Amino acid sequence: MRLKLIFIVGLAAGYVLGARSGRAPYERLKAKSTEAWEDPRVQKVVHEAEDFVKENAPIVADKVAGGAKVAAQKVAEGSKVAAEGAKSVGEKIAGTSRIAGQSVSEGAKVAVAGAVDAASKLADTAKDVSEKVAEAAKAVADKVTGSEPSTEDGSEGSEANAGNEGNSDKS
Repeated sequence: MRLKLIFIVGLAAGYVLGARSGRAPYERLKAKSTEAWEDPRVQKVVHEAEDFVKENAPIVADKVAGGAKVAAQKVAEGSKVAAEGAKSVGEKIAGTSRIAGQSVSEGAKVAVAGAVDAASKLADTAKDVSEKVAEAAKAVADKVTGSEPSTEDGSEGSEANAGNEGNSDKS
């Protein structure tokens, strides 16, 4: 904060002093700087610097290109290591998935076998229940109509047959 304050005070002082002095000191400063720039000694140093840059530009370019090649090789090596790591992880995941798939398959086989067994038992139970319901319905029907209960072989008693012979024509 202190440095900012000093900079602002210096800037303000330069503005005030420059504005009070007018254009003449500016023109003198400009003339002196142009004179210094056109001085043969300064121009000699400028030309030497230009020549130095022209001579060394290819060397610098080669060094930059060499550094870029090294960087590219390092990136390629890093990419190769990363790819190998990813492949290893992928193989481990695939192995784990195979094991999990086998476990699920075995569990599904057990579940299917259990479902088939349960369905078979349910079918047997449904058959037994339907037979008992049919027998009960037959007994209720016999009581309502007053006919004799049927025998085990499914035939009705002789009196029931005799009484129903005349009724078969009506239906």
